[in-house]
Amino acid sequence: MNKHNSSPFNKFTSKYRPWVLTAVFERGSSQAEAEAVEKSIKRQKKQRLTD
Repeated sequence: MNKHNSSPFNKFTSKYRPWVLTAVFERGSSQAEAEAVEKSIKRQKKQRLTD
């Protein structure tokens, strides 16, 4: 996170600095489990935006 926030390169996300870590999720023991967790997170985010 420190490296990302202090990068001298002007990238798309640099205008949103400083980035702050707000959550950590377990990734699961397989790619399928990790993708299921990611899908769940995205679904919750989308649901919050429409509420």
